[in-house]
Amino acid sequence: MKKTIASITLCIQTVFTCITSPMNEWNSLLEANKKFIKNNSLVKQRRVLKNGQNPSVIILSCSDSRVPPELIFNQKLGSLFVVRIAGGVVDDVVTDSIEFAVRTFDVRLIVVLGHSDCGAVAGALKHLQKNGGIVDKSRKHLNAVLIPIEKAIIEEGIDVHGVHALEQSIQSNVKYVANQLLSRSKTISDVCKAGHVILVGAEYLLNTGQVKQLFSSAAADIQQKL
Repeated sequence: MKKTIASITLCIQTVFTCITSPMNEWNSLLEANKKFIKNNSLVKQRRVLKNGQNPSVIILSCSDSRVPPELIFNQKLGSLFVVRIAGGVVDDVVTDSIEFAVRTFDVRLIVVLGHSDCGAVAGALKHLQKNGGIVDKSRKHLNAVLIPIEKAIIEEGIDVHGVHALEQSIQSNVKYVANQLLSRSKTISDVCKAGHVILVGAEYLLNTGQVKQLFSSAAADIQQKL
């Protein structure tokens, strides 16, 4: 009888934990927000920004929780216009978001930021290894992230079974994404060609925290140079 009661109690506790844990996460965020609200330095920053923003830098980066641009570059509120998406890939939403910022703010720099140990790139590389270096189009919604990365790897001619395949693929994806922004958007291409905006490709190294520049260009033939 005692064992039965103990089992029932354990089941109830397990169910209760499953129900409350997600809300605990939310409550934890709300508590952290209270600290954010009371931070005097941030209070001053919010006061300056309450009527608008004018970031001079756009950063396109991966959604990976370990790669927050605002922290990596030690920036204040309002300094960066950040677009984050798995693998840092380009679609219409990403392109339109960056175009909006270019047209609206005094943007001087666009950074395409990849990072070491990228899960999206690793996933794309794994599929190419499995499928003999051929793009697999049967994965439905996953195609939106993986296929562009797979195309980047194939275009660069990377040996998908090579020792340095992942690092090479990460860097080739950054280059591919930068060229996609230029080819998909006349707005972005024009400001880069005119030298009003510089486009930089970079990689964030998880083990050291360093950002390594891969390329930089504002030339009229920027797409060829990348």
